[in-house]
Amino acid sequence: MTPVQPGQVSQAVAKILKERDELRIETTYQGQIVGQLGRQLDYYESLLISTQCELKAYRPHGLKNKEADDGVWIGTWLSTKKGKFALGPAETAWSKREHQRAIAILDAIILGGGENNDIKIRARLLKAVVGRDCGLKKEALVESEDALQMAIEKQLYDLAGMAQFHRGVCFFHMEKFAEASFCFSLAAHTRNYCDQVSVWKQMAEEMRLLYPSGDLKRRLEPLNLSSSADLTDQPNPVGLPDSKFFETTSSVVFEEIHTPRIGDFSAGSSRPSDKGQKFPPEIVPKSYWKGWRGDVKREDFEEYRGLIMDELERLRLQTLELSVWKREKLKDETEEAIRRHIQIGRLRATSPETEPRGPPKVPIPLDDLYDEEASRPGHFIFTSIHDKLKELNIKALCVRARLAIMSRHTNKALQIAEQGCQLALEFDFEPIYSKAQFWRGAAAYQMGDWNKAVEAFDVGRRAKDIYMEGAVAEAFLERAKAFLAAKEGWLEGYAEQGKIEESAELAVTKAYERKALRVPDESLATTTTEKAETTAPTIAGRVSPSLAAELGELADSDGSDNPEGPKEEGKPMHT
Repeated sequence: MTPVQPGQVSQAVAKILKERDELRIETTYQGQIVGQLGRQLDYYESLLISTQCELKAYRPHGLKNKEADDGVWIGTWLSTKKGKFALGPAETAWSKREHQRAIAILDAIILGGGENNDIKIRARLLKAVVGRDCGLKKEALVESEDALQMAIEKQLYDLAGMAQFHRGVCFFHMEKFAEASFCFSLAAHTRNYCDQVSVWKQMAEEMRLLYPSGDLKRRLEPLNLSSSADLTDQPNPVGLPDSKFFETTSSVVFEEIHTPRIGDFSAGSSRPSDKGQKFPPEIVPKSYWKGWRGDVKREDFEEYRGLIMDELERLRLQTLELSVWKREKLKDETEEAIRRHIQIGRLRATSPETEPRGPPKVPIPLDDLYDEEASRPGHFIFTSIHDKLKELNIKALCVRARLAIMSRHTNKALQIAEQGCQLALEFDFEPIYSKAQFWRGAAAYQMGDWNKAVEAFDVGRRAKDIYMEGAVAEAFLERAKAFLAAKEGWLEGYAEQGKIEESAELAVTKAYERKALRVPDESLATTTTEKAETTAPTIAGRVSPSLAAELGELADSDGSDNPEGPKEEGKPMHT
């Protein structure tokens, strides 16, 4: 039996303490949810009692029931009839990209004393949306939290759910996906927001799972209960620990404790700790059951399966780190290459002395904007098993096309993507066809076929809000259009340059012929002189100054300027 090293014991204790503290934080958040739901139940109970009292004295009348105010979605903002009267000018200014005017209108509503609390809370939320549109993420989060505080104080729980939704969107854009998912869970009960909340929550969960378990973007940060908007002036509903608990345990919870995993080279190496001890060697799956005797317990099997899952997670994270490294390396090179070649194309279009060349090859960073899987393997749009198999086949073709593009096998990637497009035509569902078209455009983008890439990306962006390809197709479409415009500008400049060189060569030839030969016919000489005079000023604005000056001198000079008189026909002049 292998003796247990002191380093293993201390490491196991530290890991257990870390898991304990993380579970306490999770319990805190769950208790917060329970407390808020309990307050909502009390509010609904009082509302139900008051409604029953009103119904007892109710008498029917002939008025028609009011239609439900579902509203209209403008991005992440729900414009309703109730707030249209007060917030309509701000919404109009925001839709016209007049952000300063919209914020000024909303500040006047917030600071004014005539509006009710409902309108003020909605104004704060709209101000958060406008600020987020301008890139002011932290300021938008502050406005959302202020609106949440007001809604809780006034017991307006529908508006509190709206504020939680906008808080989640702010956290999502700040790449705090755990907090975003938590806020979306609190906003799930809000009327008219259920569909949007489910979509944003799924996106937050998918983004959160892309990061390791110890990353701050995946786990929840410790709460400061003394300043929390949800528990202000409220008693502790479930006996949760106070803020001192987090002050004493935050150093343990968020300390990066090195735990060896399968295939972790740093764990298997002899890197000494602070006390001079060594970490235990790595445990590989093939040697886990070596020397095992007797029956296998469920606990042992679960531990072995956990090791396997950790190894798969490590390999996936290693692949993500490699893609991030490639993306960061190619991003600056591509942007600089685009700017440089567009500038060179403009210079060549205006300079006749440069030999025309074709557009250069530019490195294509396909991973620049696409940094996560298109959709999870277990996510299906259709319910029929036959349709699920077809959808899975299309997704597999898209993955194969992506791998071929990353391996620079563009022709093979284009063929695979076209197969996926043909198979997707069998569905009466446009987003999955747009998903396949996106990878067809990506292959054409890699090959430099900008026309085909623009056409495919234009179709691929219709998969937005269903597949992740639709979210990045818009950016790739703009970049493909930029390449296409640059290429067309180069070709147009080269054609114009050829015309300039041809006109200049013709004018020089005629001028030197008139200078070298004596023309007996005065009418012919006058006609040639007029052509040279009209050609030289035209070319002077399009060729180099030295060549234009030379052409002007040749056009102005004829046989009358020669002091020796006209030469005989066929004899050259003295030079």
